[in-house]
Amino acid sequence: MESDAATTVALLEQMVRLLEEEHEVLRRRDGEALAALAPRKAELCRRIEALDAPAAAAAAGPAERERLRELARRCRHQNTINGMLAENQRRLAEHSLALLQGRSTETLTYGPGGGGRGGPRAPLGRA
Repeated sequence: MESDAATTVALLEQMVRLLEEEHEVLRRRDGEALAALAPRKAELCRRIEALDAPAAAAAAGPAERERLRELARRCRHQNTINGMLAENQRRLAEHSLALLQGRSTETLTYGPGGGGRGGPRAPLGRA
């Protein structure tokens, strides 16, 4: 297991950049680019998980320890944002598909008073 603080910092910096790239890909709704990022992200995660982060932090000086904490915080934050963006896009895709197929979208739409509405509808192709 690696425990070098400089290696840990370098890998976390790569992860921050990759998560920022993923965010842009998600914003563009580019499925092919997202699929291309997945193996890179998986490999980087594997390398980070193989680290002995507690030993690296213990061996690091105060400035390096602070840098490690900041990079970990940035990774968590960007990953949370990316997850929310991906979830919102998934829900939108489900909603669009339901509308096209004429399925109830009761839980996906609301009326002027804020209450849910929906029910059986004709598929958009037959409208």
